Amino acid sequence: MICWHSFVAPFGIVRLAASHNGLVMLSWRPMSDAAFITQIECRHPQVQITPGSDELERVEMQLLEYFGAKRHDFDVPVDLAGMTVFQRAVLGAVSSVDFGTITTYSEIANRIGRPKAVRAVGNALGKNPVAIIVPCHRVVRSDGSLGGYTGGIQYKTLLLNIERVTEF
Repeated sequence: MICWHSFVAPFGIVRLAASHNGLVMLSWRPMSDAAFITQIECRHPQVQITPGSDELERVEMQLLEYFGAKRHDFDVPVDLAGMTVFQRAVLGAVSSVDFGTITTYSEIANRIGRPKAVRAVGNALGKNPVAIIVPCHRVVRSDGSLGGYTGGIQYKTLLLNIERVTEF
């Protein structure tokens, strides 16, 4: 079973979904609840989806604290079922990037022992289903430019501003 929940954040509605193993999806893209549920169903076919969860309210509280720059770390289990071994390795490496710091796609590739897989690292980050909790916004290009961000580059900038990162 997967539970889902939505709440209003500083930049719009955030939707969360979790299995009994942890958070499976976090989205702030403009969409209906039905569209969000469809996304969950695509990633987790044949799983019952139901609204509400005390665990998701705890995630909401932590995210709101983060948006207010009052939280630097999340105490939220994530469920990366359905992701490849490579994608999990990339997200694991990104999870160790501290609040207020940045790293590069190249550095993440080196950390996972795949120094030539820089582009693949970017692709894996683009599939991160639990952005912010797994902070892919902290990864930039080697030349210091922001690179891409599936949620929209304006949100990557907003998240880095919350963390008071001023030099990319």
